[in-house]
Amino acid sequence: MYKHWYQQFNQYQTDTLWFTAHSHHFWPDVTLQAMMRYWHDSARLVDDKWQYIFSSIIPKAQRHISRLLNYPYPEQVTFAPSTHELLVRLISCFPARKKLTVLTTDSEFYSFSRQLKRLNEEKWTETTVVNTEPFNGFIERFYQAANTKKYDIIFFSHTFFNSGYTVQNLNEVIEKLSSQCSILIVDGYHSFAAIPVDLSEIANNVFFLAGGYKYAQSGEGCCFLLSPPKANQLRPWNTGWFANFSQLEESDSSVIGYDSHGQRFAGATFDPTGIYRLNAVFDLWQENKITVETVHQHVFALQQAFLQSISTSKHPLLNYRNLLYIPEYVHGHFLTFKLADREICKNLSIALNSLKVKVDCRDNRIRFGFGLQHDLDDINQLLVRLKRLPIA
Repeated sequence: MYKHWYQQFNQYQTDTLWFTAHSHHFWPDVTLQAMMRYWHDSARLVDDKWQYIFSSIIPKAQRHISRLLNYPYPEQVTFAPSTHELLVRLISCFPARKKLTVLTTDSEFYSFSRQLKRLNEEKWTETTVVNTEPFNGFIERFYQAANTKKYDIIFFSHTFFNSGYTVQNLNEVIEKLSSQCSILIVDGYHSFAAIPVDLSEIANNVFFLAGGYKYAQSGEGCCFLLSPPKANQLRPWNTGWFANFSQLEESDSSVIGYDSHGQRFAGATFDPTGIYRLNAVFDLWQENKITVETVHQHVFALQQAFLQSISTSKHPLLNYRNLLYIPEYVHGHFLTFKLADREICKNLSIALNSLKVKVDCRDNRIRFGFGLQHDLDDINQLLVRLKRLPIA
């Protein structure tokens, strides 16, 4: 149905099945045209391009993101090359010598978990970590931990990268947790442009991190932070010259100023190509009346076709016993099999690769990602190749 949008990527993948759409999603052809537009804008405007980017390209991207998330404050969307950059900037809103109390989970992506472990090593943070498994009791355990004290930072993913488990009733969860911390951060990278999200009722209480690399099909370098308007009083000490871009010429050099909206969390000079690509993708969606719900239903149908075959399969590894999946829950756009150890996972990944099936392996978990680039023919081809996997 949508495969014709990806002809440039598909021309190089005639015999390989890429089921890593949760990580390396194909880019639609319009992104190539967008990259050329940026080059020509640079040639046309030279040093005047930044004024155009900040007055036209970035506001358009802010509107697209706000529309997809039903977010009422597009001016509060801040861009950066990575979520890590934005995360560190948020942490820097606290006094440099303050020991931070943090509540989080054992299933956060490396950009946060690695940084937090390093801060713990320096004894700059005191961290409470809640296990996400078993999933059925996760939210109750997280609430219990949150109610033990007031935290500086509460951080958790909407959809967890190592399982696909998605926190249900996000609005209710945010409402209950927001009073228990100074800053509440949700990693929305695996839900943005994949799972319908409505932030309208919680926009004043949450910092939402996401980006274009995965389901937004926009590639690297286009991550963003949605910050509540009350955050416009914060003064991060990790700051760059774009954080006061609108008043740069008028600023008093003796006082560090910040823009009066989300741009205060910006850094410095960056490559805006990813924002051009993101705009091109969401222009394409808008022109074709594609919503996040459209994408989610497409992927759900593909997953169900895959799962129906798995349910009758007798493979010792790719089976329901190892599948991290709760059928009655909204789930991420990838399916995860939790195996006995990382060596088994690695060997299975190698066996799949020999069949020209690309998946990824994280520790002892192997993930199959489904996206808009796929159709039922891809699923059928995948299932045919899986039947050729060795049993032992």
